[in-house]
Amino acid sequence: MGAAPAGDLPEAALTRLAEGAAPGGTWTSDLSVSELSAVERCGFTPAGMVVGMTVYQFGLQGYGLYRSSGAMGGSSMGSLYMTPAWAGGYQKAYICQHGMYGHLPGYNYEDLWYEQGLTEAYTLAIDRLREEAALLEAHGVVGVRYESRRLPLTTSAPVIEIRMVGTAIRRQGSPLLSEPFTSHLSGQQFAKLMDTGWVPGAMVVGVGAIRSYGGCVVGDGTASSAGAFGQYQSGEFRQRSDAIQHCRRFAVDRLETHATGYGERVVGVDVAAQFHSTMEDTMLVENVMLGTAVRRFGHIRDSHPARVTVGLADVTRSGAVT
Repeated sequence: MGAAPAGDLPEAALTRLAEGAAPGGTWTSDLSVSELSAVERCGFTPAGMVVGMTVYQFGLQGYGLYRSSGAMGGSSMGSLYMTPAWAGGYQKAYICQHGMYGHLPGYNYEDLWYEQGLTEAYTLAIDRLREEAALLEAHGVVGVRYESRRLPLTTSAPVIEIRMVGTAIRRQGSPLLSEPFTSHLSGQQFAKLMDTGWVPGAMVVGVGAIRSYGGCVVGDGTASSAGAFGQYQSGEFRQRSDAIQHCRRFAVDRLETHATGYGERVVGVDVAAQFHSTMEDTMLVENVMLGTAVRRFGHIRDSHPARVTVGLADVTRSGAVT
C-alpha cells in the first residue's frame, strides 16, 4: 500500500499541517482524556489530528444471458446467467425446476470490479492519513474513526464516501519510521498492545462482494428439494446462504493477505456486512473487514499482575467482618 502523491492533499490541509509541525505549534486531537493519558504513558505525545477521505465511483461488472435450445432439458429455449469470460472469480448456477417453461435459474458470481474498487477506496483514505502523519513528522496514527456511506450522485453507478479521522503521535528522541503506522485501536488499546510487546503496523482491509440473481429457485436450490411447489415450503435458501458465506470467506482471506508485510496478526477487526437490492430478485452481498496488523517487538512481562480486590461492604454483608 504505497503513499499517496505529495500533491494529493488540499492546500488547506497542507497549511494546517505545516502550522502543527512548527516548533511550539498548537495540536488538536480526537482522543479522549483517558486515551491521551494512556498514549502518554507509553512515551508518545500527540502531533495533531489527521484526516483521510475519498469519494469513489464504481465501475460495474456486467453479466449476460446465454440461450440455447433445450438447455434446461425442455423443448423451450433455456436461459442461463453468465458473467463475461474475462471475469474470473467465484461463479455458481442453481438449477431451475421449471426449465421446461423457459424460466431462469439462480446464479451467484463474484463482482471483482466492485471488490477492487472498494478496496482501492479504503486504501486511498488510509494512505492520506499516513501522508498527513508524515508531514507532521509523527511515528503513527491511533484512534482512527471511520465512516462510509453511499452518495446519490449518479443513477448509473454507485458512489461511496469514506472518511477517516485519527490522531498522529510521535515519540520524542526516536528516529522517524520509513512510513508512519496507522491503527484504529483506541488510546487504551494501543497502550495495552505496547505493554504486551506488540506494536501496530498498519490498518488493513479485506473485501468480498457477491451478486446473487434469484431467478426461479425453490427450496434449497436443487432439483430434488421440494418439487414444483417448493417455494411454498420452509427451508434454507441455499443460494443466498452460499453468497453470504463465500463473501465473508473472501473478505477474511484478503484481510490476511493485506496484512502480509505489515504484521504477524490482525487485531480488533470490525466487520460490516451490507445487502443491496438492485432488482426484484437480485442482491449484492458486500462484506468489509478492517483491522490493525500488529507485529511483536519484544516479550514484555507484566510488572503489575492482576489482583483480586474485595470491597469491605461486600465482606461485611457476607458476615466475614463484623
